[in-house]
Amino acid sequence: MRRTRDEVDATLQIAKLNAAELLPTVHCLGFGPGASAAAGDFCLLELEPALCQQLEAGHSLVIRGDKDENAVLCSKDKTYDMKIADTSNMLLFIPGCKTPDQMKMEETHCNIIHTEYTTEDLLDQIQASEEEIMAQLQVLNACEIGGEVYFELSADKICRATAQMLLQNAVKFNLAEFQEVWQQSVPEGVMTRLDQLKGLALVDRQSRPELIFLLKVDDLPEDSRERLNSLFSLREKWTEEDIAPYIE
Repeated sequence: MRRTRDEVDATLQIAKLNAAELLPTVHCLGFGPGASAAAGDFCLLELEPALCQQLEAGHSLVIRGDKDENAVLCSKDKTYDMKIADTSNMLLFIPGCKTPDQMKMEETHCNIIHTEYTTEDLLDQIQASEEEIMAQLQVLNACEIGGEVYFELSADKICRATAQMLLQNAVKFNLAEFQEVWQQSVPEGVMTRLDQLKGLALVDRQSRPELIFLLKVDDLPEDSRERLNSLFSLREKWTEEDIAPYIE
């Protein structure tokens, strides 16, 4: 579950925590299927150092008392009163959990099987014309490799793919909230811009608040007349800037 900065700040305020005192590392936790069933199976016991040393040395501590009496904790030669303290903070037992800043940078080798095809292979095996094959390769962002290979990530394509992922599960998205979440979802140093979404999403500037929703060129009819009818069924008036990506 992704939270906004305002939601995190509100949670910290309720918990009476100072954000400046928190560690900078964030680690996402997932609960197993049996976590809720075992939630009441454990109690945290706070002991003085001398008793902890006895436990670490292999000695036993025993809790004694009738169900109608106060329980006491007994070592081999001493008795201690027990007090129950409630806390609103959640305490988790996590086996072997390491945050990213505790991990060492180690080079690993991936056993990746690379399958490459020559252009001639594709022309021989695919039942389509050369022009159709080349056009589809462009849609798939395929690249032709010759010799040594070096790749550079396209910031615009990263932003576009991230936006599509965010929008595909929402009918309409508050534009301001979307832009904030969108920027937070891309790698550091990559800047998002609405012009990266031409032919992918449409902004409704007439609504209050302004909205954005997914509208992909590929989802529109191929016939020009049907495409125009579909577009104008969504909106009576279009600016040239908005409609151009859908009719080119």
